[in-house]
Amino acid sequence: MRSTKVLVALPALFVLLLAVNAPPYVPLQDYNEWVYQGFVAEQLLRGHLTSQFVFATFPVPNSAAQALLCLLNFVVSPLLAARVVASLYVIAAITLAWRIAEKTSPAQQIGYFFVLLVCVYFNTPFWNGYINYQIGILLLSAWLLLDPKTRAKPLWVLVFTLGAFFTHAAIWAAILLTMTIDALRRRVFTPYLPALVSLGLFAWYVARKPASTVPEPLQQAGLLHAAGYKLYTVAKLGPYHDFLYADGASSPIEAVGHYAGCAVNFAVAAGLLCLLCLALWRALARPGVRAQVADVTLAVAVLLALFVAMPAVMADVVNPGERMLYPAVLFALVSWSESRIVKWLAYSAPVLALCALGLVANGARLTSDAALAGAGPGASQHELFASRPDEFASVLLMSEGRLPLRAIGFETSFLFNRTQR
Repeated sequence: MRSTKVLVALPALFVLLLAVNAPPYVPLQDYNEWVYQGFVAEQLLRGHLTSQFVFATFPVPNSAAQALLCLLNFVVSPLLAARVVASLYVIAAITLAWRIAEKTSPAQQIGYFFVLLVCVYFNTPFWNGYINYQIGILLLSAWLLLDPKTRAKPLWVLVFTLGAFFTHAAIWAAILLTMTIDALRRRVFTPYLPALVSLGLFAWYVARKPASTVPEPLQQAGLLHAAGYKLYTVAKLGPYHDFLYADGASSPIEAVGHYAGCAVNFAVAAGLLCLLCLALWRALARPGVRAQVADVTLAVAVLLALFVAMPAVMADVVNPGERMLYPAVLFALVSWSESRIVKWLAYSAPVLALCALGLVANGARLTSDAALAGAGPGASQHELFASRPDEFASVLLMSEGRLPLRAIGFETSFLFNRTQR
């Protein structure tokens, strides 16, 4: 029976590996900017490009993927390094989703598996190329698979807090949150003292990082607009992703598919909100069971509060509240082992598969032309759930010497443009 269940995961593995390997480059929106930074870092370590770029002299949370890509660039091309990292992510995500579903709900394992794929591992941040954040999600998943006693061992505390710090600050905060809740509830603090190392690194980072430059777009927006923005963010947990291409072409079938996909995403959002609310209500609203509430359930409440409270931009991060939402959903799924809602949410997985296969089928429309990428008329056709798979594709031509190098687009990692320092 178990071997039969495992066969369910194989089509998902095949489709998603195909999506990141069949197109001319890895079609994840911001991912190729990080690939470019991995190439630049490798060149700096070889003693090149020192007049254009410089390494940070302080620890930076958003840096694990670039470091891995940099190391791979010593032995393979940037394009191959990009495919290797993306493929390893897909394999690890499928494996962890299966293990978490098996541990959480053996009776609904397949349903939980597909919901985890849709909402946690191959979500909007994945297709937007937020690879460090997604690697952090993998780390958080591995943390949850450990039993509580193992999590409280000082060595694992040190390993996971340092690992999370160098993937993404939001994931690091989520792991620290679960540790803090456990320490306060059990009144045992000594095992968690190694977490102070990562806290010291974070303090160093905050003291040295450049000032924020991205303005807050919703600063003057009303409450209704801000609430709509948050609800739309929840809907981005759904399986539909609208991939826009530089040629701007859109058929009537694609237009119908877009609106159908939007409807599916909003339906999934409604189901997830019901799931989250019911999980918190059952755990926190009944005094008789409040003392037995799992640590991860309390973490869900805190993370959702942060999601609601955070502005649209903070510390040059767009929609930081979204980064709190995905760990909250992961924690909620782990803490609630049986739910009819999960069964219905799992039926949305074929939409994700169709989006991934559509990306493969449209591989010929992906451009690496610097004059077209990011500037095509398709950019404004659809705004909901949109992603630009060719956004930074031209950097691959730069790494091959076919285009001149440009400045780094995101100075939020361990590299900076020397001319602006």
